[in-house]
Amino acid sequence: YEYSTFGYTAAGAALEAARGEPIADIINQEFVSELGLTSMRAEDLSNNHYHRAAIYDVDNVEWPHSNISWKVLGGGMESSAYDLLRLGMKLLDGSALSQNSMDKLWNPVSGGSGGYGYGWDVGIESQEGLAEHNIKVVGKAGGQPGANTYVRVYPEHDIVIVVLSNK
Repeated sequence: YEYSTFGYTAAGAALEAARGEPIADIINQEFVSELGLTSMRAEDLSNNHYHRAAIYDVDNVEWPHSNISWKVLGGGMESSAYDLLRLGMKLLDGSALSQNSMDKLWNPVSGGSGGYGYGWDVGIESQEGLAEHNIKVVGKAGGQPGANTYVRVYPEHDIVIVVLSNK
């Protein structure tokens, strides 16, 4: 088992071939619209969306957006922090995926390194001073030059934390 952006990109290409439509349309129809995540979409730089933030390098100089449309499922999506938070909550309450799918998503892959599910880092966090010392945590980080995203979920406590940074 090995994570790769290309693996998710190839899966998107397979879905496009099977359905005969662009992956952006499939995501919108089957996922975004179904869950009411109005800001989430495949990034399309030809659409100058007014909610898209400027991105910056480490010297606080504005950085041009990279064209990542080729890797929609491998990191080519954009969303607001609010919709990422709502997605996390919908995953927790079972309205986004079945329990069987969640078990695969947020548990280590059989035969894997032990700290990775399907697209998510998974593990146990030690919390000193709490009655419950070992707490399950899942997270997903992503980024490109000028932008970073991190989603952290504590499934047993219904907590979702989202951080977006444009450096």
